[in-house]
Parts: sequence; structure tokens; C-alpha cells
Amino acid sequence: MFTKALIISTVSAVAFAGAAYAKPGEKTVRFTFQAEELSNTASVNALYNRIEETAVSACADQNNTNPIRVKMLIERCQAELVSSWVNAIDDARLNQRHAQAQNGRSYAAN
Repeated sequence: MFTKALIISTVSAVAFAGAAYAKPGEKTVRFTFQAEELSNTASVNALYNRIEETAVSACADQNNTNPIRVKMLIERCQAELVSSWVNAIDDARLNQRHAQAQNGRSYAAN
């Protein structure tokens, strides 16, 4: 079984396949996936949903008292994390799923 790990800094949202080097005080998030999760459209959809859920969890802890600013920071953090993970995984179906999510379209399982 082949496992890839992405360790992402939620502050800079820079993805590296393997290891990322966070600055002191930055929160890091480890995201792992199995190669089998890229084997068909349904599993790619499930992987993409898991990527989004992990980004939501990772970005939810924002230290700011302005609710509008917090919402904006969280949304930007989530978008950057999802994009960086998808780019680091570099799979055509996952890239297509991400592009469709960016455009608000659904991705039907084939």
C-alpha cells in the first residue's frame, strides 16, 4: 500500500510532497492519502471531500476578534490549503474535480 503525506503550514499554505518547514509558532497540518484514492472518479470525489474537511478543521482556529475578518481569513486559508494540496497531489481527475468546485459545479461519479 502506497501512502503519500503532505505536511502543510496553514499560515503560508504552501504544499510540499513529503515535508514542509513551518516557521516557529505556525500550525502545521499533516494530510495523507492512499494512491488507491486516485483510482476512480468516486474515490477522487471522496478524497476531495476529505481534503476540504481537513482544510476546514485546520483553518477554523483563527485568533482574531473581528468576525468579518475571521470569516475572510478562514475562507482564504481553506481555499489556499485545498489548492495547495490538490496541486501537490498532481492528479488529472483531482485537478478536474477542484476546477469544477472552484466554478460551483458538481462532479458526478463515473
